[in-house]
Amino acid sequence: MPLPVVAPIRAQREYRVVSEKPEGTFKGETATAFAGATAVLDEAVALDADDPEALCLRGDALQELGRREDAVASYDRALRLAPDFAEAHNNRGIALVNLGRLDEAIDNYRAAIGLNPGHIDAVFNLGNALKDSGRPDEALACFERVLAAAPGFAAAHLARGVVLNALERHEAAIAADPGFPERSEEHTSELQSH
Repeated sequence: MPLPVVAPIRAQREYRVVSEKPEGTFKGETATAFAGATAVLDEAVALDADDPEALCLRGDALQELGRREDAVASYDRALRLAPDFAEAHNNRGIALVNLGRLDEAIDNYRAAIGLNPGHIDAVFNLGNALKDSGRPDEALACFERVLAAAPGFAAAHLARGVVLNALERHEAAIAADPGFPERSEEHTSELQSH
C-alpha cells in the first residue's frame, strides 16, 4: 500500500508559510514556527524516509533554528538519495559556511552550479565563500557572473564593490555605484585612505 502524501505536502506548505513570515515578526514567534515546521517535516520524513525534498526542507528549518550540524546531516541524507539535487548542495554549503567550514561549502556550491549552471544563488554564495576564504579574484568572477544574469541583484552589486575595494580597484568600485556619481571624488579619497 502506498504511503499517504498528506504529511509531506503539509510539511512543505507549513515550511513555506513560516519561511515567508513578514519582517517585524518576533524572533521567538518565528523560532516557534520553525520548530513546528521541523516537527511536521520530521513526520513527513518518518512517513517517507526517501523524500529528498522533505529532507532538504527539514535541513532549511533546522538551519533557521541554529541547528546547523543537524541541518548538514539532513542535507547529507537528501543527497544520498538524490546526488543531483542542486538545491540541497547549495543549502548544505550555507550550513557549512555558518559552521566555519568554507572549503567544504565551496565544494558544495560548485557541485550545485555543476548540476544547475543557472543557479544564481549558488554562484552568489560561492562568491561570498571565496571572498571570505581570501580569494577575491575568484569571488569577483562569481559576482560578475551573477550580475550578468541578474543585473538587479543588489547584494551582488555590494559584494562586487567590496571585492573591488579589497583588490584596491577603488575607481572601479566607485564606478560600479551609479547612484552617487556626484560623490565620486569624496569616496575615492575616502577609499584610498583605508
